[in-house]
Amino acid sequence: MLREKRRRQEQDVQSEERKETIREQTRERVRRLREKRREELRQAGNDTAHSEGSTSDTTPVFKSRMAKSRALKKTGQALPETPEKKAELLESISSSPQAVDLTLCQWNDGQEYHKLKCLKRECDQWGVEKFPFLPEEISDEVEEHVIWKRYDLLQDYSYHSFMAKWQQNQLDSLIENLPKDEVIHVHDYSKGYSCRQQDELQSEYFDVAKVSLHVIILYRHAVEPVDGNFSTDEEPTIIKKHLFVISDDEVQDFHSVHKA
Repeated sequence: MLREKRRRQEQDVQSEERKETIREQTRERVRRLREKRREELRQAGNDTAHSEGSTSDTTPVFKSRMAKSRALKKTGQALPETPEKKAELLESISSSPQAVDLTLCQWNDGQEYHKLKCLKRECDQWGVEKFPFLPEEISDEVEEHVIWKRYDLLQDYSYHSFMAKWQQNQLDSLIENLPKDEVIHVHDYSKGYSCRQQDELQSEYFDVAKVSLHVIILYRHAVEPVDGNFSTDEEPTIIKKHLFVISDDEVQDFHSVHKA
């Protein structure tokens, strides 16, 4: 138990270190993009400066917060170059899976999933650093309004999303092709639930009984004595059942799951 606890602690530390590295890489990338944008604005200011001595400083001066807010809204409406391009980019990252796709290699026709190497972030050509930023996000004018959070999840979400989709597809295939006299058993396990009475004595408060909860979903063919109809090869009828097992065994291992 101690060895397993120590191993989990080491994994948590490694995970946090990896996330912090990703955060730092993203901050550095945004910093470089902002410097590049400043240089472009500075160059544009130099090219359009008047002989009367107008300054090349492109940083706007706002008389009030309302004026600044209006200017920011106009900036958001004007960038990227056209509203169509902005709408296209915003639509492409409107959900988590679509946002992840922007950091992965493009799949070929007929390919159902991205390459496993790319999903595990082992690809040299693509990664989180390829995620596109909107011009508003790297603009100096809106820097104080942009809050970066949870973007580090893109690193692990690609493989997590793939596994969830792949497992669901496998389950759907098994249910659709379930052989006769066989069942599909999906088991979820939770432990550490405390059992308390509404009006318990003080002595019982310090001696709490704990149980583990086993949630089971069963898929099986229909049988006439129980379900009123019979599943056949020509017309299969799959019945879905839920089972809930409360056990006083708190140990989570192979034997506890199969005994339950």
